[in-house]
Parts: sequence; structure tokens; C-alpha cells
Amino acid sequence: MGLNHVVRKWSEEIDLTAHRLITVPGGSDGPSGVLVCSENFITWIHPDYSSIRIPIPKRPELYDVNQDLKNEKEEERIIIISSVVHKLKNGFFVFVQTELGDIFKITMDYTPGTDGLSNGVDALKIKYFDTLPPSSALILLKSGFLFAASEFGNQ
Repeated sequence: MGLNHVVRKWSEEIDLTAHRLITVPGGSDGPSGVLVCSENFITWIHPDYSSIRIPIPKRPELYDVNQDLKNEKEEERIIIISSVVHKLKNGFFVFVQTELGDIFKITMDYTPGTDGLSNGVDALKIKYFDTLPPSSALILLKSGFLFAASEFGNQ
């Protein structure tokens, strides 16, 4: 088999609103699998383990602080528009950006097995990082500089 052959190893039903796949490093670098980005959620999926799903945090101003009821803006969907995976010596993390410009850092808690490979993901964590103008691509250099490539004009 060469580069012109593709073999399907597994298939899985995913959310109908899924719009982006992010590969997760495997082997000794991480637990492998994919992150499936859908409206309001990010899900880690692997063929050998049960999937883990986390909500994408919403901005506080999407809620009416004077009432317990949420206002009309709560109906807005949060969509991931760009991402970057950054590998480190002892792990990795993922930056994702929403269409509002919010950047979140996603990390995974996993335990390596005796063979150095992962035994699945114990927890998926998402944390607010920064807000930049919406971009078509995120680029993270080894030196730590984050570039947001935008094709949406000067903002």
C-alpha cells in the first residue's frame, strides 16, 4: 500500500452540527484520537475508549445578570473557527478560537501505560486564554509567539 490508499479503521456517529476535526497526538506524545468541534461542545473521540464531551464556555454578557432567566442572546451558538495543536516535551495542548474571537486552551489529563502509550483520557479541560480578532488560522511558534492569520480585513 502506498500514499494513494486509504483504509477506514472505524466510523462513529457524531453530532449533526460538527464542523471541525482536530487530530490529537498519539503514541508517546498523547492519547491519540480526534477532537470533534460542534455547536457549543467539543468532544474527544477514540475507537478504543468512551468519548468525553465538554461545553465551550460562553461570555458572561450572554446572560442577563439581573434575572435568573437567560436572555435572548443565550440562543446564540458558539462555533470554533480555527485551531492549533502545540506539542511540548512532556505533553501537548490545543488552542481553539470561536467566531467571537475568544481563544481557549484545551488540555487533556491522561495516564501513560507501561508501554508508554496512553490508557485513554481521564479529563478534558478548557480554559479561557485571550480574545483576538477572528482568524482563519492560528500559528503558534516554538518560541511562544501566537499569530492569528486573518482574511477578514483590517480589524
